[in-house]
Amino acid sequence: MDYLFLLLIAVSLSLDAFSVSICDGMIMELNGKRKAFIAGIFGLMQGVMPIIGYFLGSLFVDYLSPYDGILSFALLLIIGLKMIIDACKNNKCPTVKFSVPTVLVQGIATSIDALAIGVSLLTMNVVIWFGSLIIAAITFILSLLALIFGQKLLGLFKGRTYIAEIIGGAVLILIGIKILIESFI
Repeated sequence: MDYLFLLLIAVSLSLDAFSVSICDGMIMELNGKRKAFIAGIFGLMQGVMPIIGYFLGSLFVDYLSPYDGILSFALLLIIGLKMIIDACKNNKCPTVKFSVPTVLVQGIATSIDALAIGVSLLTMNVVIWFGSLIIAAITFILSLLALIFGQKLLGLFKGRTYIAEIIGGAVLILIGIKILIESFI
């Protein structure tokens, strides 16, 4: 097993969760427990999806892969548009309320591509439990750092958090577009 390759896979899979975490850090009122929860959900989803892909093999991924980019795009588009609309309704919006369902949808949307990685890990003779643990741990760490960074960025907006919410929504939509484009390449 090539550990460097596995590390690169883990980092690349975590980049969408990293970007979403920066946005969440900018727009949500977060304490330590909430940051750990968000990072934990993102890490868990990124770790579980390769296991699902690994065990269901190419049969399930062949069925889902034509739609994984569209599904991720749709979920991120809905969340991003809702953020932008809410921000435009009242440009005094102090923060977005922390919501477990929103975090779960974000976790799923940013980890669907990891299903296909599970099949790839199967063909590379990677021990799936170890590979998924590495992917989950890297995603957790990078997401937690991104949440902290997002909160630091919030200070730049000095009370105009609706701007951060609009930017966050736009970034989520752009991530969705990126995933959609990559699914057609």
